[in-house]
Amino acid sequence: MSATIILLLALLHFSPSHSFVPLISPHNVRQQTASSRIRIARNFGPLSSSSSSDDGDSFNNSDMKSLMSRISNVRDDEERLSRRISRNFLEGYWTVRGFMITDSVPSEASGFGLGLVADASEGFNMMKQRIRQAANGEFDVEEEDTGETFDVGISVMALSEDNTHVALGRTDGSAFIISVGSESFASIIGKEFLSEGDNGGVKTVYRFEREGGTSDDEDPEVPPSDKTTPFDIVAQFENDNEITCLANVGGDVFVTGDCKGTIHQIRVETVDFSLSHGESVKALKCVEGKIVALCGNGEGAESTLLIYSLPLSEASVPEREIKVPEDTVHLAVTSDKIFTSTSTNVAVWDTDLESLCDFKPHDPSESISCLHAIEPDMAMRSDDSDETCVVTGTNKGSLLQHQILKTPKGYAHWPLMKNQRMKRKAHTFKTSEFPIVDIKGDWSKIISVDEDGTVRFFSANKGGDCLYTMDGLDECSCLDLKGDLMVSNGMEKGFVCLHDFGAIDAKIEFGEVDYLD
Repeated sequence: MSATIILLLALLHFSPSHSFVPLISPHNVRQQTASSRIRIARNFGPLSSSSSSDDGDSFNNSDMKSLMSRISNVRDDEERLSRRISRNFLEGYWTVRGFMITDSVPSEASGFGLGLVADASEGFNMMKQRIRQAANGEFDVEEEDTGETFDVGISVMALSEDNTHVALGRTDGSAFIISVGSESFASIIGKEFLSEGDNGGVKTVYRFEREGGTSDDEDPEVPPSDKTTPFDIVAQFENDNEITCLANVGGDVFVTGDCKGTIHQIRVETVDFSLSHGESVKALKCVEGKIVALCGNGEGAESTLLIYSLPLSEASVPEREIKVPEDTVHLAVTSDKIFTSTSTNVAVWDTDLESLCDFKPHDPSESISCLHAIEPDMAMRSDDSDETCVVTGTNKGSLLQHQILKTPKGYAHWPLMKNQRMKRKAHTFKTSEFPIVDIKGDWSKIISVDEDGTVRFFSANKGGDCLYTMDGLDECSCLDLKGDLMVSNGMEKGFVCLHDFGAIDAKIEFGEVDYLD
């Protein structure tokens, strides 16, 4: 093969994705680039040649044109997908599916005025109706308060990096890894089972199982498909205390929720180990093969910021450790920076826990209630830039974005003063007077959750008023976002919604999407 052909193929194989649509996250762009290469290798395979020479096979002009056409088609498909996802996030188009986790079938339907739920199928249909109402924005009906609510709620959740499963922690100390399905709804119920006990005896165990087959099998409103995959339990775990922190990375889920700071690692059907270090874990994050934990018991003692290398074992010790102020409560990470905050200050560290900068993002009369860090925009930034964004929310509903910039004198936050503007980014966002309880987003969009359950979508570039809100999530307190998929609680305490912004032209094909001004 000639040197020219080899060079051309190398450039085609290693060239980056040409999708520069603003509303695609850097993580997703990198995934698309990798998947494009895989598809090119898999779909094209070995290319035949109509002629050959003594030093190997070679392409003729028709072979080269065919190769270029097929590569161009793959890239066009990627760009069309990116534009559709961008439009869906910008204008508020998405489909909804989900599942319910409960310790028993609800005895009454909470809302809709449906009265008693006689059996599992009736409860199943009630929750499925709730899904459809969310998908169509039909929440203007008068709801009847039956007085019945779920006792156990979902406290934390996190999607896996590839969106194949979601990890959940509940207020009763239970935790689950659920595979992400394509069916519209699933019901997961806790039940008692007889199991073999000690000395040949029998004991009662309590575990969760999904009910029945896939929900779409007998649903006339869902188009039949041979590719429907179910939501299913991959692993479940019981803890004595509420799950307050959770991290999901590389097929492993780490949960904690007791005063001893015990970190449990959960894998498929097993708990590999538990690691304790004596202090309560306030926050837990994963980044670049490491676990970052913020720990502290209060009572006048400083808190501790710890970094463990993965994989963990019971003999693991922190590779980095530093003391931080006692009232440090929030933690956020990117691939190369760690952010912590007290009620008033944000501190920025590198992954060796060397301090980079420290600043006060809000008026002293407000307290920071949540913190989120955003990776640099890999597709847009210049090679020599080092820009990371951090978004803070307060107890009075303020939402601000700052860039962390590398300067000749070190790192600094921008804007430094209220009358300054950020380049290509927004600094302020208009929310409400309610405290902000969660923030997610990427270089193009920011999503906030108010204490009243309102979910707001903002353009990270324009700021100001929100693009739209999600209705029907009255009790939403946590969510996660990976690529085109967002997961949240909020419809009922035991209910989990998956909001799919990658539903391609769903408003035309199915009519079950949401559009909110």
